[in-house]
Amino acid sequence: VAQAAARAEPPANEIKEKKECSCIVYLREKWNIPIYGDALFAAPNLPLNEAREGDLAVFLYGRGKDKAHVARISGITNKGIEVDEFNKVHCQETHRIVRFDDPYFLGAHRVGKPLKNADDMVQ
Repeated sequence: VAQAAARAEPPANEIKEKKECSCIVYLREKWNIPIYGDALFAAPNLPLNEAREGDLAVFLYGRGKDKAHVARISGITNKGIEVDEFNKVHCQETHRIVRFDDPYFLGAHRVGKPLKNADDMVQ
């Protein structure tokens, strides 16, 4: 039974073989999160105290769509937010704890939850 569950998730090297290294493709293919487009459009849409495993952490490391990044929240601890991600380090799958005061962390996003207004979009 454990072997069948292990096969349900593609190995990271299968994701790396895609034509592009993308945090969006990783979330969609490994975690079955129905997210499309650019990470830039995954604007925070819920308070961190409402975030749960499976929601997304949204980051912006500069200006432009190539500087936006999203990661799957795998837990929230007193030290910060645990995330599973791809392409934070070029074409690699990583797991890390992000401090709550990380200057690049914009907030949490739940796929399918609408934004309050258009001004919530990250530009």
